[in-house]
Amino acid sequence: MFLNQAMFADKIGVSRDWVSQVEREKVKSVHRRVVGEVADALQMKPEDLLAERKISTDPMGPGESFKLVKTRKYPVFAVTIPAGEWADSEPKAIDGADGWVLLDPATTPIDAFALQITGDCMEPEFASGSTIVFAPIRDGEEGAKPLRQGEPCYFEHSDEKSTFKSVFYEPEHERYRLQPVNKKYSPIYVPAQMKARISRAIKVVRNIG
Repeated sequence: MFLNQAMFADKIGVSRDWVSQVEREKVKSVHRRVVGEVADALQMKPEDLLAERKISTDPMGPGESFKLVKTRKYPVFAVTIPAGEWADSEPKAIDGADGWVLLDPATTPIDAFALQITGDCMEPEFASGSTIVFAPIRDGEEGAKPLRQGEPCYFEHSDEKSTFKSVFYEPEHERYRLQPVNKKYSPIYVPAQMKARISRAIKVVRNIG
């Protein structure tokens, strides 16, 4: 389930205005209790939210407070991936997002997006319900990392359909083999010229299962 600002604020025991200020990078420090609540709500480790620790007194009482990592909002799209079939491609426009996730822009590309995957074709590595961040692979760009054989990727077909599989390129056949992790399913083969875009999985931000 995706949380809007009001729902998230209620979950961690703060005001909606405070959540809005955090998203706009107006909050410079936060009490350790709130760090723990935010981390629990996002199913992350507290240290992943922190840039620097200091000792101070804040409005919530004396003790430790923390500087937050600068964050950027990235869109999340909910998508069901049939194991042996294709899903309809999801919109990548910001106004079509089903929700948002806050990530560190220093380690997350600006064109990254997240998918909440429903389907068991990539289990046990990626449980159904996982929210996974993907970054498009930019072939030919300077410094771009090429596709690694067997990398878990979101593969978009030129016929406006998509899937999430381990991707192998087979140059001798000029095709891609899209291999489920779950061994009860068979691979899908796609001619190389039918590839629209491949985006590699770079992190799991929420894993339900």
